[in-house]
Amino acid sequence: MTDLISTAIAELEKNKRNRKRKVWAAVIIILALIMIKPVSIFSVNFFLFFSKLFNTGGALPNQVLWAILGIFVGAIYGAWAARRKYNLDAKWVLYPVGGLTLFILICLLINKV
Repeated sequence: MTDLISTAIAELEKNKRNRKRKVWAAVIIILALIMIKPVSIFSVNFFLFFSKLFNTGGALPNQVLWAILGIFVGAIYGAWAARRKYNLDAKWVLYPVGGLTLFILICLLINKV
């Protein structure tokens, strides 16, 4: 009899956890549906800005400038991870951030976006 009761209690707790998961899944889906338009507008504006920023008039292909941007962003993430893993000073993260900032400023000066 006690096995039957303990099994029933375990099933009830399992159903509670499943209900919580379903509620969280529904909340995430609803938030995704609400946020899809603002996120898509932001992403289009982001890529249009950088597309205009990297328009050098044929002097350099856009793919090269996108690659340089990706390298700087990767360097920032790598420096941040190295700082966390090896307890480095914050200045090691600032070097790639400064390089990215300098790269974007040079592109802004060239193209006057």
